[in-house]
Amino acid sequence: MPDGSAGDVAYQFGLDPHSKPLNWPEGRTALIFDATFSAGGSGSLTRYAIVREDGSGSAAHLSNLLPYVALTNNSDEAVLNEPQISPYPLLLTADFIWDFKAGETHFSQHYFMIDAWQFDPEKDRYVLALSYKTAKKYNGLDASDSVSVLDPERPEILHRLRSLSPR
Repeated sequence: MPDGSAGDVAYQFGLDPHSKPLNWPEGRTALIFDATFSAGGSGSLTRYAIVREDGSGSAAHLSNLLPYVALTNNSDEAVLNEPQISPYPLLLTADFIWDFKAGETHFSQHYFMIDAWQFDPEKDRYVLALSYKTAKKYNGLDASDSVSVLDPERPEILHRLRSLSPR
């Protein structure tokens, strides 16, 4: 995974890498890949890539189709196949919004920012198709072993995506 940076901080994404194949049309091979950065505190950052094999023979190479997408450890992500919206897999992410002024702690209940990434064949890249703040707060890691935002938000996400889809 390529490194990232923010100001003077360099993020090296090398911990706990995972990959899984995606249902990609056109008989091509694609997968989602993630790797994590941690500085040893209570937080971490996981970066995502959706890679596809392009070219053939000695010219074959992997192309990352996703812009920079990174989530904290207080987040949720999912890949959906929704052919009525897109023939390509959708990437859904939910990351917490930390309201310091309200006295929220790192892993307490938070509102979340939902992003839906959709492949645009004309641009040959994933683009941000939808982004919104949840109407309610969801539990963080203080109350559970994992964050679960996308399952309860799925009907709203799909409703919003269908309203955007020209299909």
